[in-house]
Amino acid sequence: MSKRLIYRRKKDVKWSPEIIKKFKKDYGSYEDAVLAQMYRTTILKVDSLANEYALAKSKKKIKGTRMIHWTDSEVRKLKMQYPDISNLEIAKDLRKSVTAVLSKASNLGLKKSKRYLSSIYRKNVSDGQYKEPFSDKNT
Repeated sequence: MSKRLIYRRKKDVKWSPEIIKKFKKDYGSYEDAVLAQMYRTTILKVDSLANEYALAKSKKKIKGTRMIHWTDSEVRKLKMQYPDISNLEIAKDLRKSVTAVLSKASNLGLKKSKRYLSSIYRKNVSDGQYKEPFSDKNT
C-alpha cells in the first residue's frame, strides 16, 4: 500500500474514552501507519493523539529507536517539578513521554510530595473513584 493512501483523509472514528484507552495500549506496539489503518484515521491524527497523551513507542518492538537523553537543564526542571506536578504535565513541558519521566524520576529517587498525593486522593474521592476509608458511605 502506498503512503499516499495512508495519508488520505479517512472517515474518523468516534474517540470515546474506551477507544482512547485501547489506542494508548496499542500505541507502543504498532507503527503509526498500522495504527492509522486500525483506527480508520490519518497518521497525522495518530501523531497528534500521541503528543496529546505524551505516548512513546516501545523500544523492544520497534527497530532503530534510540535512548532518550536528558540534558542537565531537563534533569533540574524534573527535580523541581516532580514532587508537585502531574507526570503528564511534566512530560508535555519537557516534550518527553510519561514513561520517560517516570523512569528518570525513579532512577533519580524522586517522589511525589505528600501534599500532592493528598490532593490527588481528595480529587478522586470527590469524583467518586474511591470511597473514604472507614466512612458510613462504605456500608
